[in-house]
Amino acid sequence: MKYVIATLAVALAVPALTVPAMAADYPEFAELRAEAKAAAKKEEYSTALKLYKQLADKGDPAGMYGLGVMYIGGEGVSKNLKKGFRWLQKAADTGYPAAIRRLGLAHEDGEGAPEDLDKANALYLKAAEKGDVIAAYYMGLNHWEGIGFDKDPAKAVSWFESAASKNNGDATYFLGLAYDQGSGVSKDDLKAIGYYTRAASLYQGDAEFALGMAHDFASNGIVQDLPTAYYWYKRAAEHGQNDAYNSLAQAYRHGSGTAKDMGKALEWYTKGVEVNDNHAISNLGAMYLEGEGVEKDTAKGTALLERAIAKDHGWAMAELGIALLEGKLIDADHKRAVALLEKALEKEEGRANIHLARAYAEGRGVPADKKIAKKYFLAAIRAGNETAKDELKAFVSGTN
Repeated sequence: MKYVIATLAVALAVPALTVPAMAADYPEFAELRAEAKAAAKKEEYSTALKLYKQLADKGDPAGMYGLGVMYIGGEGVSKNLKKGFRWLQKAADTGYPAAIRRLGLAHEDGEGAPEDLDKANALYLKAAEKGDVIAAYYMGLNHWEGIGFDKDPAKAVSWFESAASKNNGDATYFLGLAYDQGSGVSKDDLKAIGYYTRAASLYQGDAEFALGMAHDFASNGIVQDLPTAYYWYKRAAEHGQNDAYNSLAQAYRHGSGTAKDMGKALEWYTKGVEVNDNHAISNLGAMYLEGEGVEKDTAKGTALLERAIAKDHGWAMAELGIALLEGKLIDADHKRAVALLEKALEKEEGRANIHLARAYAEGRGVPADKKIAKKYFLAAIRAGNETAKDELKAFVSGTN
C-alpha cells in the first residue's frame, strides 16, 4: 500500500476534493454525492454503500468509484477485489481521474488486478494529467523510491511540487525531506523546516514528527525547545504517526518539555508496541526490567527486549546485554551478555564500550584480557563517558 494513509472515509471523499470539476458535469447528483461522502466520513458504511449504489446505477462515476473502493476495502460489504476492480474500471472508462489512479494502485499492489508496476505508473500519470493530486504525489513517490522507475529524486521533487501546490500534505512533507537530505535539490534547512511546517498545517503526521525532532535535537537550524518538541510529538502521535508514540512516551517518562507522567508514558509506549516500533518495545522492556513506573517484571521486560533483538535492534541488544552482565536477571549469562554487547557496538551503541571493558577487565563471560579491556575503556572515554576515565585509571594502577 502507498505511503499515504488512505482510510476508506478519506478515499471516498477524494473525488470531490481532488477533481471538483467532475461534480459540475453531473449537477443532478451533487446532493446524493454529498450524502454519500458524509456517510463515509462518519464510517456509516451501510448507508454509504446504498447511496453509492444509487449513484452508480444512475451512471455517476463518483458512485462507481465509491463502490469500487468499498468492495476492495470490504467496508459495509464483503470484500470482493474482482467486483471492486470492475466498478473502478467502469468509473475510469468515463475518464474519472480518481478511479484511474485507484486502478493504478490495484496494479501496483496486485490487489484485484495483476501486479504490474509499468501499468500502475502509466495510470498514475494519466490521472495526474487529468488533475488528480494524489496521483501526482504517487508519481513523485515512485520516482523517489524507485518503484517501477529508476530512483530519480529530481523528478520526484518536480511531482511533489505539483501536488504540494494543491495542498497535498504528503507531497509537501516529502519536499521538506528532500531539502533536509539534499536529495534532488540543494540541501537547505530553512526550506526543509518551511515545508515541514506547511505540511504540519495540513495535519501531516510525519511532518509534525520531523518538527518535533528538530526542536528536540536542535537540528535544521532550530534552537532546542523541548516544550515545542513535545507539542509536535503529541500532535503527530494523535494523528497516528508511529514513530511519535515512543518520542511522546519518552517526553512523559523524563518530564521533557512537559510534566513527568509515568502513566501516560506507559500508555504511549504500549501504543508503540502495538505498531511494532522497536524503540517503544525496547524502552518498555527496560521499564519492566527496572520497575520504573510499573511493577517490576523481569520476565516481561526480557521478553520485550528479546522481541526487539529478534528484529536486530541495537539498543535492545545493549540493554539486555547490560542486564545479563550486571546480574539484573535471575539467570545471569555473562557469555551471552558479551556477545550482545559486541553486536550492539557494531550497531554504534557506544554505551556498550564501558560494559565490555568491565567484562574483559574482570573476566566475566570472556577470559580476562588487560589489553582488550583498555581498548574498550578508551573507546568509552572517546564516546564521552566520564566514568570510564576514573575506571581506566583505577584499572591501570591496579594491574601494574
